[in-house]
Amino acid sequence: MLCKRSDLTLASSKGITKDMTMKYKMEGCVNGHPFTITGVGNGNPYDLEGKCFHHKSMFHGVNFPADGPIMKKETTGWDPSFEKMTVSEGLLKGDVTMFLVLKGGGYHKCQFHTTYKTKQPITLPPNHVVEHYIVRTGDGDKVNLVEIAEAHVNPLKVT
Repeated sequence: MLCKRSDLTLASSKGITKDMTMKYKMEGCVNGHPFTITGVGNGNPYDLEGKCFHHKSMFHGVNFPADGPIMKKETTGWDPSFEKMTVSEGLLKGDVTMFLVLKGGGYHKCQFHTTYKTKQPITLPPNHVVEHYIVRTGDGDKVNLVEIAEAHVNPLKVT
């Protein structure tokens, strides 16, 4: 089974400000069934704990296949992953393959393509990777996801 997220947009009116609001929209297809997830979050990127920016977001998903592992509540969480981030046409674009862990063993593959943009131009970071670790708590229709992510430029030198 393949899950695709075609777009994720980070919206900020003035680049990185003291208080930021993020808007998310994810659209994709699982086994030919389209789905949409929308969300809004906020946080303060200058209030760091260690080197971490904390924000809270709420997501709502619709149109997942009724016979798939997401709607049948057959997942237990996410495997750690890496997202490749590339600057392109004034946007920061990402590509990541993630795996939902299934109850009883196995994985549900999800391919995400992300786009991060601001309403006004800012200096974008260089191409880099983001390591994602997502912890899920709760069960049923409402779960809590906490993502720990770290971005870094590839340390390998190619000559």
